[in-house]
Amino acid sequence: MSLKRLTLWTCEDVDQILRNQPELEELEVGWRTSGVDQLDETDLPKLKFLAAPLHEAAFIVPGRPIEGLRIIRTPDDEGPFDDQLFENFALSTGPITDLSVHLLGMSEEDDESFDVDERLRVGLQVISRNLTQLESLSLH
Repeated sequence: MSLKRLTLWTCEDVDQILRNQPELEELEVGWRTSGVDQLDETDLPKLKFLAAPLHEAAFIVPGRPIEGLRIIRTPDDEGPFDDQLFENFALSTGPITDLSVHLLGMSEEDDESFDVDERLRVGLQVISRNLTQLESLSLH
C-alpha cells in the first residue's frame, strides 16, 4: 500500500509506519503520536504538506520539501512561537510558502500577564525571521 495522504491522531512508533510510505505527500499527526523523532533524513522524501503539533513538526520538516505547514496546538503548549523550533522550519527544502498556526486556547485565563497583541507581534517576528518565502499566513 503506497499512500499519498495519511492522518494519524494517535499512534505509537509512527516512524515504523511512515518509513514504508515513500510516496506520501500529505501527513497529519496528532499530539498523542510518538516516534517522529526516530525518522531518518531519507524518510518521507515527497512530503509537501504537514499538519502537526509544534514539536513534532520541528522534527519532520528539516530536509523535506514541505510547502504547506499547519501547526496544531496541544494541551502542553506554552505558546506557538518558539524561535528555536521555527528555525527548523527554515530547513525545509520546499520552501514553506503557506503557514497556519492554531492559537485556540491562548487566553488570559492561562496566564494573568497574557497580552495577545504582544504574543502576536513576537510571533510575527519569529515567523518572518525563519520563513522568508512565506506567501500565505493564517493565525486562528
